[in-house]
Amino acid sequence: MILTAEQKEIVQAIKNPWDRVIRVSGPAGSGKSAIVNELKQTGKQIMFAGPTGLAAAIIGGQTVHKAFGMPSLYPLDPKKKATIQRRSDQSVRYFGGRRAEPLRKADWIVIDECSMLRCDHLDFVDSALQHARGSSEPFGGCGMVLVGDDGQLPPVATDKDAEALTAYGYRSPFTIRESRSLQGVKTYNLTRIFRQRNQSEGEIFSRIRSGRQTDLDLRIINRSVGKAHVGSVTLTPYRAIAKRINAVALQRLAGQIFEFRAAANKWSGDSPVDSIKLKRGCRVIVKANGSWTAFGDRQTVVNGDQGTFYGLDKFGRLIIELDRGVTINLPPKTWKQYRWRIKNDKLVEEESGSFKAYPVVLGWAMTIHSSQGSTLRRVFIDLPDKDPFCPALSYVALSRVESLAGLRLNRPLKHRDIWSTISIDKQPDQSELF
Repeated sequence: MILTAEQKEIVQAIKNPWDRVIRVSGPAGSGKSAIVNELKQTGKQIMFAGPTGLAAAIIGGQTVHKAFGMPSLYPLDPKKKATIQRRSDQSVRYFGGRRAEPLRKADWIVIDECSMLRCDHLDFVDSALQHARGSSEPFGGCGMVLVGDDGQLPPVATDKDAEALTAYGYRSPFTIRESRSLQGVKTYNLTRIFRQRNQSEGEIFSRIRSGRQTDLDLRIINRSVGKAHVGSVTLTPYRAIAKRINAVALQRLAGQIFEFRAAANKWSGDSPVDSIKLKRGCRVIVKANGSWTAFGDRQTVVNGDQGTFYGLDKFGRLIIELDRGVTINLPPKTWKQYRWRIKNDKLVEEESGSFKAYPVVLGWAMTIHSSQGSTLRRVFIDLPDKDPFCPALSYVALSRVESLAGLRLNRPLKHRDIWSTISIDKQPDQSELF
């Protein structure tokens, strides 16, 4: 892949001895994953990690919790340093031994999808690296590359977590920008958007991402209010609504039920997809990128491909007619996670877990959270009548489509529907609405 000037600048920055902590942000579809893939080719000793099981598998690494021995049940007090775990204090996990060896050896550590990482978790990573490397420098002197969209959905914090994090001095919505360890760190912002084919539409979504949308932007978006396109997936903030829509639509179909069970082996974190029940004629969405050969033809899918399931071929592959006009024979996919070890004084990866399943979900409806990362052809956004309960919901839902031609909304979008994590500091009146 040919990198843009913005992407080349970031890859070059990793070679600078004075830039040891690098933040990479940018809108959905701006090429952040290309940065991660390019860094893998540099030849440096780089560890990769992600905040979720799927994010870790996609970049060939570990979950952040596994890599750094991070507690997962408690909000973490930044005053407590990573140390030996004590039974009386489960909020401080053991850190050392085999886990510390690769962290001492790594030139750089890349954390992808860091927008899902909470501020207290990143401060724990800082503390853990200082402990492992015997240095009080930020992140123990190790190079850090933190990749993620500041404008996408923030990390999860329950009401109880939020109360504790606030007491520790963090501010809602508890993104990594609130972490102590990122004070004064430069952020590289990608601005070119590859997902939307129409540049002006991409710019509208970018303004919504940062909470700087205009009245004209909303008028243009609201031209899409109306009945859903045939083949649309309904995006909703609520898991129960998405589940009900899919269940009702599947029940209406006659015929045999095909049940496909996922298989996990030492898998860490959330599952990429769940076990699933399908019927011939049901709508599905592919949840992975892939390429393979079937009956002599090269077939490919991308995350977000929409289509209709028509059964199994003789090799047990799913027969799916995609909306983009091709029929595929989709095999199961195996996601792999890795851990890092030192061998012959070099940083090497070894498989630590796997997850095998057909990479599909029912495609009549899905939550906005689960749609993050997907590019969808046709979307119907079911906007609730009340104010959003979570930042970035409207932006993530809108930016799934390649073109406004594939978008429909149940009601007009209003300014109060848009809650941007980026503009919270600059527009306090907006954050006070929620």
